[in-house]
Amino acid sequence: MAIVIERKGGEAVPPRALLIALLNADGSLERSIVAEHVILKADEGGVWGDSFESVTIDRGSVVVTHYGGSNW
Repeated sequence: MAIVIERKGGEAVPPRALLIALLNADGSLERSIVAEHVILKADEGGVWGDSFESVTIDRGSVVVTHYGGSNW
């Protein structure tokens, strides 16, 4: 399972984190990793605005898709 978490707080544009959890043999989920710097913030897409598009799992790999970003 891959989940994007947007942290709410006092910041104007909150940071986002990617949480990955793996399925155990008994059916429970166990947190594997929290990646703090994978998902861009909503204001980091240049002229296109929020560049975050999706998170998918494809053949066992987590794929993060961003778009835009102008000259970034």
